[in-house]
Amino acid sequence: MIDTGILSDLPTAEPTSEVINVCVTNVVSLTEFCVQPMSVEDELCQMAVELSEVCDNSTLETELQLTSMDVGSLCCARYQGTFSNCSIEHVATS
Repeated sequence: MIDTGILSDLPTAEPTSEVINVCVTNVVSLTEFCVQPMSVEDELCQMAVELSEVCDNSTLETELQLTSMDVGSLCCARYQGTFSNCSIEHVATS
């Protein structure tokens, strides 16, 4: 289950009467979801490229290593070959 406290910290937009094209980026439920305006698609793509460049840089491996695995912590992880920002939802105990 997603920690909705993290999602509540994200910026929100006031409702508008104009139509805005968006991309749905996360869904928790029918009433709780995140979208990105398509008008900022180029900036988001550039940020994704920069994130992958930093995360793929092996000289930063120690610096970028997680120091704790706490539920709700923000991090980056490889998903389908690309790094994405994410949050820790569950920590398995062994």
